[in-house]
Amino acid sequence: MRVVLGNAARRMVDLTVLGFAAYAFVFVPLGKHTAYQHLRSVLSSKESVKAGDELKQAGHKLANELISQAQTHAHSTAESPSHAHGEPVIPKLAPANFSMVPAAPEEMVTCVAPSDTRL
Repeated sequence: MRVVLGNAARRMVDLTVLGFAAYAFVFVPLGKHTAYQHLRSVLSSKESVKAGDELKQAGHKLANELISQAQTHAHSTAESPSHAHGEPVIPKLAPANFSMVPAAPEEMVTCVAPSDTRL
């Protein structure tokens, strides 16, 4: 119960601080304008609008490239003979020299069983 009340009190303090910060951002002037007005004027400048447009174009180009790669991959796997007949895909196994045991001696763990236990 104490932990729950402590967490709730911490969240209330966090929300109060966030509220004061948001209030200051919107209403407290920094020079002639508030921080919100400064940010709005910076983001509406020609350079930032141009940067936004370039970012949007790059995003569309990336999306189109990913879509074409996905379609190419889908067509190549659909034409594969093993997938065409509904045969299961068998995953590759670990290499023969694969080991779950750490390589460093200081990380080795020794397991000892009692002498009267049959393994």
